[in-house]
Amino acid sequence: MDPVERPVDYLHHIRAASDRLAAACEAAPGVPVPTCPDWTIERLVSHVGRLHRWVTDLNAASSLEAVPRPEVPPEDTDWPTWLRDGAGALVEALTRGDPEAPVWNPFGQPPTRQFWARRQAQETAVHAWDGDNAAATAAAASDQWDGPDPLDPHLAADGVDEMLACYLIPFTKGRECGTGETIHLHATDADLEWIITLGAHGITAEPGHAKADVALRGPASALDLWAWNRLPAGADDIEVLGHAAVAAAWAKVARF
Repeated sequence: MDPVERPVDYLHHIRAASDRLAAACEAAPGVPVPTCPDWTIERLVSHVGRLHRWVTDLNAASSLEAVPRPEVPPEDTDWPTWLRDGAGALVEALTRGDPEAPVWNPFGQPPTRQFWARRQAQETAVHAWDGDNAAATAAAASDQWDGPDPLDPHLAADGVDEMLACYLIPFTKGRECGTGETIHLHATDADLEWIITLGAHGITAEPGHAKADVALRGPASALDLWAWNRLPAGADDIEVLGHAAVAAAWAKVARF
C-alpha cells in the first residue's frame, strides 16, 4: 500500500493525549478500563509511561538496536505527574536532531526518529481515549467527567493509515482472515477512504472509493477507534451499509 501524506503535529498530540490520560487518572483513580481488560487506569498509565521512557532511551541512543525497557514503577507512584514528566522528556528527545535520523523499531518500518513520533502520538491518543472512557464510565451517574472526547480527525485519519501499514498488513501476512470480503472505510470529516480486503493469506488495503461488501461511514475518530476494536461497527457515530457480519468479523482479524 502506498503511504498517505498527512500534515499532523505528532509532538503536540503526544503532550495533549498524555495530559488527558493524566487528568482521567486524577479524576477516577483505581477504576477498571473496559477497553483494556484486567487493567486499572494506573496500569494503563504505567504502560503508556514506560513506553514513553523506552522510546526516549531509544532516541537518545540513536541506535539500530533495541534498548532495555524501563522497570515497572512502584505502586505508590504519583501516576499523573510521572506520566506528564515522561511525555515531556519524550517530546524533548524527539524534537532534537534530524527526524530522519536512524532509530530502531520492531515493526519493519523505516528506522527513523519520525517513525517514533508518529507511533507514540497514535499509541498515546488511543490509550488516552481508553482512560477517558474509563473515567466517563465510572462517573456515568455524576457530572464529574465529560469524556470520552473524540480523537482529532486528522490524527485519527493518520491513525487508520498507520494501523493498517504497521500492524494489520504485516501481522496478518500468511494468516487466514477471510475469503475476499471487502470493507470500505469513509470518513465524513477528513480525507480518509480505504478499501480493505480480508484474504486467505492476510489483509490488503488500498486508499480509494469503491463498492464493497460493507461500508462504514462516520467521523475519522470513530473509524480509528473501530479499527482498534474500541468501538463496535454499530456504534452511534458509525453508519453501516451492506453486510454487517463482515464488519463484525473485524474484531477477530484485528487482534495482536
